[in-house]
Amino acid sequence: MRRSLLIFLIFFICTSRSTSQELPFPLLGGKNKVVIPITYSNGFIYTELRINKLPPLRFIIDTGAEHTILFDKIYMDLLGLSPDTPIKIVGSDLSKTLEGLIYRNIGLEFKNTPPNPTDIVVLDQMNINFKDIIGEEIYGIIGMSFFKHMIVQVDYKRKKLIIKHPNQIDIPKGFSEIECLYFRNKPHILLTANDSSRVMLVDTGANVGSILYYKDQNTIPTSIPAGNIGNGLGGSLKGYVGFLENQKISEIEIGKLLCLYQKQDSLFQKIQKQFKRHGALGNRFLNQFDWIFDFHREKVYLRKNEKFKFEPQYNMSGMDIHVFGGALNQFFISSINEGSPADKVGLKRGDIIKNINGLPYLFLHINKIYNIISKKEGKRIKVIVERKGVRIKKRFKLDRYLEERLNS
Repeated sequence: MRRSLLIFLIFFICTSRSTSQELPFPLLGGKNKVVIPITYSNGFIYTELRINKLPPLRFIIDTGAEHTILFDKIYMDLLGLSPDTPIKIVGSDLSKTLEGLIYRNIGLEFKNTPPNPTDIVVLDQMNINFKDIIGEEIYGIIGMSFFKHMIVQVDYKRKKLIIKHPNQIDIPKGFSEIECLYFRNKPHILLTANDSSRVMLVDTGANVGSILYYKDQNTIPTSIPAGNIGNGLGGSLKGYVGFLENQKISEIEIGKLLCLYQKQDSLFQKIQKQFKRHGALGNRFLNQFDWIFDFHREKVYLRKNEKFKFEPQYNMSGMDIHVFGGALNQFFISSINEGSPADKVGLKRGDIIKNINGLPYLFLHINKIYNIISKKEGKRIKVIVERKGVRIKKRFKLDRYLEERLNS
């Protein structure tokens, strides 16, 4: 009996290892790992990707998406490819579905990697123009099924995506394994406070701090409308803004967390019947850590980086900025939050930014602007805007106006 059990264990271990090693990973090209450069801009991370040897296109890396998505069918037409089946996917606003077509076995490759045959979804239409938000043309989203069975490390500090073979299980120093759940290849972790816990999607496809879903507004501790609280595949996210106190991920204390409350509708309630989650953590929180997603073993590891702070970081001017112009180097105020420093000095939606703190708009990038207006409390901001052909100068100080409004 003992001898039979021993033989079974040896067989199980050997077959488990060989299965891991024999899984096909054309993306790795026979290597144990590949390193891909990424860009972080206004709460999104993206990289360049080739489709069947076409010139490189920029794709957002989205841990909150299952499918890899292309926004424009013209590239499939150029390649003479035909779709297989229609599909409906849910946008990040969780209120509507997007129509698309599945194309099978499309060769996708990063810089210096071989093609990886992948099924992709091509959308009929888009509800959001990412170039207005990021300052670059974006052509699609890389979903997590693309990395099925592999290990993926997101290194915000060094701006790298490190993709490893599943047999490379050595975890770098400083990383902690945290409790996690995977659903449709998308990672979820637990956010805890006191004796309560919430299942949160780890969503690099949303440029927010965190989102919690609610059914009834009376159940949330805030009535401050956030206007455009963030952006995702389905378009702008609407809701209310507040803060979560004394939050933890496993044993890692994260302090106060900016929270954007988003209303559930009937479509989202159908999704909840399949897998119950309470919200999502977006890039404006996630970028304070480095992450490792082991899709093969369904594990998640993280460690703090130099951006980590107990106080939530957010845009303390209160003005949301969008990009326009053929060269994507002009900027306008797309919205103003009530009671914010920008609102108090009379800046308005539609004002065209000509200069911030002595820097002309030609020398600015959307990232540079957000770094200036999110830097630190008390920082002086001098802005010159153009309104109906007239230049106007305004001065204000950054402050934590959201906390002030919530405490008043």
